[in-house]
Amino acid sequence: MKADWGMGSAKYFGQEVTPFCKDLKAALNLFANFKPKSKFHPNWGKERVLQIIAESCKE
Repeated sequence: MKADWGMGSAKYFGQEVTPFCKDLKAALNLFANFKPKSKFHPNWGKERVLQIIAESCKE
């Protein structure tokens, strides 16, 4: 979410968003082995990371 916020701020101020792409790709790698500690712990976020990468990280 921090990278998402940073990208939003960069877009608002007319700055480049590509520096945040590496943070998003690193976050995506964390989801590969992520297991919530219980059913009450958050288990969301991967879909949002994929969406942001698809929309903003064109390579």
